[in-house]
Amino acid sequence: MPHLQHLYASSAAPVCLIAAPHLYASSAHLYASSAHLYASSQHLYTSSAHLYTSSQHLYASSQHLYASSAHLYASSAHLYTSSAHLYASSAHLYTSSQHLYASSAHLYTSSQHLYASSQHPVHLAAAPCAPPHRNWYH
Repeated sequence: MPHLQHLYASSAAPVCLIAAPHLYASSAHLYASSAHLYASSQHLYTSSAHLYTSSQHLYASSQHLYASSAHLYASSAHLYTSSAHLYASSAHLYTSSQHLYASSAHLYTSSQHLYASSQHPVHLAAAPCAPPHRNWYH
């Protein structure tokens, strides 16, 4: 322990002994501050990880929403095309039914005329008979 005795004996010893408690308090404060900074950085890391996870979920949800809206758009376009085809087909069917109705009305009228004609027999005028050939019996 001669070294400690030398410390007490030197003129710098009182300065070192006085500064030691202040240095200890400063280091304790620095340690507490660094611990608080470490805890804050951990909290910040946890918060940023949570924010990153949330943003990933949000991105995945937006992609799913985009895919769903694209599918909905495609389905509505297909439905529109199908309804347009159905409309065209129904218009064609309507036109065909009008033609069929007109044809059946014409056929009905023709059959009425034919029936009326069959009720009134046509009398053919008697054709003049040619005189027999003079030598028809030869």
